[in-house]
Amino acid sequence: MDMARQLFPTVLLTMVVLGGIIVATALPSGRGTVVAVFSPLVDDAALISAVVKADVRLVAIGSVPGTVVVYSDRSGVAGRLRRAGALLVLNPMSAVGCGGSAPVFRPPLTFQG
Repeated sequence: MDMARQLFPTVLLTMVVLGGIIVATALPSGRGTVVAVFSPLVDDAALISAVVKADVRLVAIGSVPGTVVVYSDRSGVAGRLRRAGALLVLNPMSAVGCGGSAPVFRPPLTFQG
């Protein structure tokens, strides 16, 4: 028990530092390609509407419900996506995770007018 009390500050500091590194690498830069995570209950039409509202280009609709990959050459892409309803905006490389394989994406919907 005494050993655990002595190690607690070291373990806590390690967790805080590692958490900060993970958060810093997962957050996207100001512009470019990002993965936006919306509610999994949102349908494709609502996702596309949010993409239009955020003024970004749709790259792909994710295989996980509520996810899209988008691109913007303007800064502030994460903020615009959050205002359009995104719960989370991630760097696409960090969205791959520890598995090392690329995420699976469905091709974007095409509309015939």
